[in-house]
Amino acid sequence: MRATHFWPAHADWRNDSGFDAALGSARLAIINGEGTIHHDRPAGRRLLEAGMKAHAAGVPVALINTGWEANDIQLAEMLTWFNLVAARDSRSARQMRAAGAEAYRRAAEMKSLIRFSACICRDHAEP
Repeated sequence: MRATHFWPAHADWRNDSGFDAALGSARLAIINGEGTIHHDRPAGRRLLEAGMKAHAAGVPVALINTGWEANDIQLAEMLTWFNLVAARDSRSARQMRAAGAEAYRRAAEMKSLIRFSACICRDHAEP
């Protein structure tokens, strides 16, 4: 697989027709939570909603490198849309598990490797 489409953290994918088109050919959607999902911030909610959109389209979706702090139950319930939830740190993993998510602590620091907040991946052989 290769990544084919990227959206920055604070870009509003809801106003981008390319997002729906990308999901149409996607094999996987990856949401990089980084430091965006805390204190019920609207930007964090948008990232989680992108996961819901992928899930509704039948595309497996992963939430990775995610910090989680002081979010309400509505945001915690959104974690159920993800096939994989990977926390950025142990504290975030504990808080997500306490909220009912199967959260896993990332072994490697991904912050310096990932420079996007959402991407869509598809097979190499596809046009």
